Amino acid sequence: MTKKVLILENARFIWDEEEVKTFVEMWNDNKSSYQIAKVLNCKILDVALLVMDQAEKRKIQQRNRGIV
Repeated sequence: MTKKVLILENARFIWDEEEVKTFVEMWNDNKSSYQIAKVLNCKILDVALLVMDQAEKRKIQQRNRGIV
């Protein structure tokens, strides 16, 4: 049997509604993931997860610059 590996154990999966609203506004204002992470006081990984969540829910649109 292969050993299982837990990933993203330090990732943030719970957000305040106000933080998500701020994220969406910043994303729509074309702010970088680095800028968003700084304002939300989180890691780039957390922003990437939030991007995937909000894109899946169709709350944000794809940007020319991508996730960066």
